[in-house]
Amino acid sequence: MKCGLKQSNSDPCLFLNDEKSIYLIVYVDDGIIASVDEQAVKQILEKLKSEFRVVLMWPTTFYLLCVPYREAISSLMFLAIVSRPGISYAVGVLSQVLDKPQQGHCNMITRIMRYLKGTGKCGILFQCNEDNTLQCFTDSDYDGDPLSRRYTSGMIFMSYSSAVSWSSHPDSNFS
Repeated sequence: MKCGLKQSNSDPCLFLNDEKSIYLIVYVDDGIIASVDEQAVKQILEKLKSEFRVVLMWPTTFYLLCVPYREAISSLMFLAIVSRPGISYAVGVLSQVLDKPQQGHCNMITRIMRYLKGTGKCGILFQCNEDNTLQCFTDSDYDGDPLSRRYTSGMIFMSYSSAVSWSSHPDSNFS
């Protein structure tokens, strides 16, 4: 290819340049460019624009993020369940639009990723102390989504003053 990319042997839709860590995935008339080098992405885009009609659907920062929406939500859901309860609600909201994410949803993923990067040294600390009381806290938001008329409820279980289990989910029935 004139752009300096070589077609992958394992997937005909994947074009890559291992030296510069640039990846182009093309399916019919859609594509994603992945690279850690913003300048390399701009060069590839210019070369592609000289050969094809290119319409950018996302800002360059999204191209540099290079994680498909569903995969990003899946990874964030894992983190929310395993070690980062603080992102549970936001990830739950984003998971409601897996089929048709908009630019704002992608921006929210970027914000969550920045939050995770900034709080990377934070975590759940289990300290052995005399207070081994199992505690449960619950909360509900009865006006969370006026369009669907669903409320969100959540709970967290604590032991040794640390979270051991948590959950947040939308509900449609009042009890």
